[in-house]
Amino acid sequence: MTVLRGIVVLALGVFTLTPGLLAAATRVVRLHCDGRAVGAIPAIGSRDRIAIEVVGCPVVPNETRTIQYRFLREPDDYLENPTLQPCPSPPTAASIGVTYSCPLIQFAILDPPEGTHFVSYSLLAQDQPKTGGNARKLGWLVLGRGRKVVTYALRARVDPARPFHLERLGDYPVITDDDLLYAIVVDSKEQFQFDLSFDVAGGSIQNPAPIRPAFGPDASRSIAPPPPMPGAPAPFADVLLAFGQRFRGGDVLKVSISTGMEVETKNSTKEASDGGPTKTSTERIRERQVVRLLDGAEYPPVHTRYAYNISTGLIVSWLRQPSYIKVQTVAGSVAADNRYRTETMKGGLGVKPVAALSFYLRKVDIQVPLTWKERAIPAPTLGFSLKNPTEDVFLGFSHELVRNTQVFYGWHFGKIDVRGPEGPLEDRFSTVTTVKRFKSRFFLGVTLNIGGIKDLITK
Repeated sequence: MTVLRGIVVLALGVFTLTPGLLAAATRVVRLHCDGRAVGAIPAIGSRDRIAIEVVGCPVVPNETRTIQYRFLREPDDYLENPTLQPCPSPPTAASIGVTYSCPLIQFAILDPPEGTHFVSYSLLAQDQPKTGGNARKLGWLVLGRGRKVVTYALRARVDPARPFHLERLGDYPVITDDDLLYAIVVDSKEQFQFDLSFDVAGGSIQNPAPIRPAFGPDASRSIAPPPPMPGAPAPFADVLLAFGQRFRGGDVLKVSISTGMEVETKNSTKEASDGGPTKTSTERIRERQVVRLLDGAEYPPVHTRYAYNISTGLIVSWLRQPSYIKVQTVAGSVAADNRYRTETMKGGLGVKPVAALSFYLRKVDIQVPLTWKERAIPAPTLGFSLKNPTEDVFLGFSHELVRNTQVFYGWHFGKIDVRGPEGPLEDRFSTVTTVKRFKSRFFLGVTLNIGGIKDLITK
């Protein structure tokens, strides 16, 4: 009973701790006072709160700032002329599809309702109490598990033939075969229509534990945020580009982003003299062309996420295999007069080799380091003895504390010898009758998959 209470307390502790590890975080989106992005757009989970912070603002008398935002399921769900609603109080009272207007002193808190995948927002500055708002930023945010964003900033450069280029902000996200991928171009004041295209090269899955089975499943949409107020100066605007599909583990993407713009196609200088002073003439021709702002940028390989794992190892079971012996208590003149009693030998703890099948509650990416969240979340696991698979079954949970190495614990259901039916003449027999019966007790062990075994051998 003590062991049973222990495992119940352990299981309750794990499931109590797990929601805390999955609790919401606050993701900060920083903007300059003029609306330019400060760094890359952060990865935002479906449970996360969003803080939009404005930095670098000088003190201007009578200037106020407002953030207008709307939660969306799809990016093209917004209306052209939305009716503004006051700031929700508390922030968790917000609904999908409603446009809210909130004052912004230094930052504003957005609390997305369940089902939100996109946020369209505007930063407005008001210089006088009775004048209209001047839009500084029209932005996009993408949120939710399984949605990844690569952020690019539109930058000018001194090259009349290619006056702009795209600069990636931050690192590439880890892209898995379950993810939908987006590119967001920030800091664009020009009315460009961006086009995204990509080539996919199938590569080998970087699988350090190949025993884990995996199953896998040209142009994109360019979506701009709602337009600014009529007559307002052009704000910095984000453009959302959707890849529109999931990719297989090992795929390598080569991504290009292009747009149409006027570029200088000819710049020539001629000198001529007709017997007199030399005359210099310059010819410049500007034409509208499609310019590749990003040309074949190679993304890191797509990772595979796994739903289950097969491993082998050793467990120690508290289910003991007893033995029974007959001890003579009375020695008769003939064998029929002898009397016996049965003594039970309890047996020791059992050590058994096992094969185990673990099912992940959330698919895992084994190409990235383990997090404490992944270590804490138990994986339901079913195991069988490699020696007697029909007589020893193990049901419990696994925790992958080190990559490819699991702690396996739970309840062992195994067949052991128990005393058979006893009659009134039992004490006259010198042998014990036993039968096999299923019993259960706690077990604890360690399992490894191929990657874990290789690590142990090479260290």
